[in-house]
Amino acid sequence: TSVKNFNSYLNVIDGCDIVLAAIGTTQSKVGFNKKKYREIDFDIISNAVKACKEKNVKHFSFVSSAGADINHKSFYLKLKGEIEKEVESQQLKSSTVYRPSLLLGRRKENRFGEKIAQIIIPILSFLMPDNYKPIKACDVAKAMVTESKEIKPGFKIYHYRDILKLS
Repeated sequence: TSVKNFNSYLNVIDGCDIVLAAIGTTQSKVGFNKKKYREIDFDIISNAVKACKEKNVKHFSFVSSAGADINHKSFYLKLKGEIEKEVESQQLKSSTVYRPSLLLGRRKENRFGEKIAQIIIPILSFLMPDNYKPIKACDVAKAMVTESKEIKPGFKIYHYRDILKLS
């Protein structure tokens, strides 16, 4: 990351008390290039949280994924675990991670497989463990806003039931 690029994060975050991040891409959007995928999913959050630390932001929240685990064999879940570790390592006054599974709602792009999943998985969700049940993207957003209004110290992870309670 160039200094100029990091300065743009500092400029955007300057004067903020709370920062919410919900950024990510798909393998197909980056041509299945894992380096580009990482540059978006990891680098953006990493730069944002470092800028938050430098600017003494009171609270930082971001969207990760159910199953995020730095030791997972899946590229995606391992990367999400690495992002969470990066945020936690900055030791902000307050930070939260939201771990939704499949996000339900409208999308700008048409992804056939995901469209099918958004129809079938909710029907079968009663068979799934809570943390892997699909959830509306708007409920995750509402939870992030609600929780950010009451800044609690430390690093917290919210799963399906926590997100629903907050929304």
